[in-house]
Amino acid sequence: MSLKERQDWDRYPPDFTKLFEGDPAQRMRASLLAKMARGRVLDVACGDGFISDLMRRRGLEVTACDISNQRVKAAKRLFDADVAVADVRCLPFPDRSFDTVVAGEILEHLDPLSDGLAEIERVCGEGGQILISLPIGNVFGVDRTHRWWIEPLAVSDSGGRL
Repeated sequence: MSLKERQDWDRYPPDFTKLFEGDPAQRMRASLLAKMARGRVLDVACGDGFISDLMRRRGLEVTACDISNQRVKAAKRLFDADVAVADVRCLPFPDRSFDTVVAGEILEHLDPLSDGLAEIERVCGEGGQILISLPIGNVFGVDRTHRWWIEPLAVSDSGGRL
């Protein structure tokens, strides 16, 4: 990750992702992701840790990361879990170390997309699942319409690509 990318994400105010928590659709998305997760979980691009905290409250072992120093500080204040500054394109975790990888509204920021997906797949364990949500529609428009798509993907036992 470049210094500029980190600085771009750090420029948002400390409570930026509180906008998501106040949106009923975002709360529903977070709740669905938390309910679908299982086992040892990695939440990439965790923001302030809202979804990570929901998963932790469900008794899951959660590790979280975000590209932004500001977001990681906020997540550490919210919940007691392992939170690190990390880029989804170069995750600092061993191969196949998580049962679930949650990628909530991050993939649309990646170019090339394949770099992030390859890393997510690398850290997801055999028989694990990758939960991806993508925004569709108007995110912060006047009508506050925010729909999303959540798709669980399984990692094959043979370690094949998704």
